[in-house]
Amino acid sequence: MKTSLPKLGKIQDMFEEIKNKGYDAVSVFQFVKGYLARWMQWR
Repeated sequence: MKTSLPKLGKIQDMFEEIKNKGYDAVSVFQFVKGYLARWMQWR
């Protein structure tokens, strides 16, 4: 299966890096035509 989504581990690493910089909240904005791919990755 081919997808344009980044690997889940990469996303987790990015959030961990942000947390380590002292941030306690992150806002995420997704600009996509559909939400199914992201939902399938996170569930």
